[in-house]
Amino acid sequence: MNYLCTGWNRTGTTSVGSLLKKLGSKHESFTEELFGLLIDGNIGRLLEIASNIDSADDFPFNLLYREIKSTNQDLKVVHTYVSDPETWIKRQKTLALRAPTKRLKVCNFFLYGKSSPFLNEQAFIERYMAHNDEVRSFFKEDPNFIAVDLTESKDREDLFKWIEGELNQNIERGSHHKQNVTKKAFLSYSEAQLQQIKFNITVS
Repeated sequence: MNYLCTGWNRTGTTSVGSLLKKLGSKHESFTEELFGLLIDGNIGRLLEIASNIDSADDFPFNLLYREIKSTNQDLKVVHTYVSDPETWIKRQKTLALRAPTKRLKVCNFFLYGKSSPFLNEQAFIERYMAHNDEVRSFFKEDPNFIAVDLTESKDREDLFKWIEGELNQNIERGSHHKQNVTKKAFLSYSEAQLQQIKFNITVS
């Protein structure tokens, strides 16, 4: 992997992913199968997939930045964030209302220990802010790291110029190849099962 977007969901990760795909890289984003590997603690398989793509955004790869960086010291990292946590939590609530699926509840419970942002705003915001702080701290001395708030027009312009210049030099343009991921019954996970899962990655 050459590029990783470490932003939490609802911060513009899809926009970064779309930009990378339009520029021709082999890209991965959130899928139930990939997130299922994370839930199962199958980090080895996720890192194998990461080694065969050019870029990724969103879960699960945004949580594996330490492991991915250790395999490629030249990794370019884009961290998307929303400066105002109240704006971010509103986006989470909108998503919960728009797509009140069991899939979303499974993801939320895994990430926050709560299935919904409603009445759990503090837990969601604390996890989101902790991730931002952890990523910034880890990459604070890294010249290949950029943090952008895509609600700001200047940050959007800077991001496009940065990625475009890097891709022109380092990423071979080609078709988008999905990795072969064994499908699992994603919705079969119960909250009790999620509580029992143990894994050694950056998620707390």
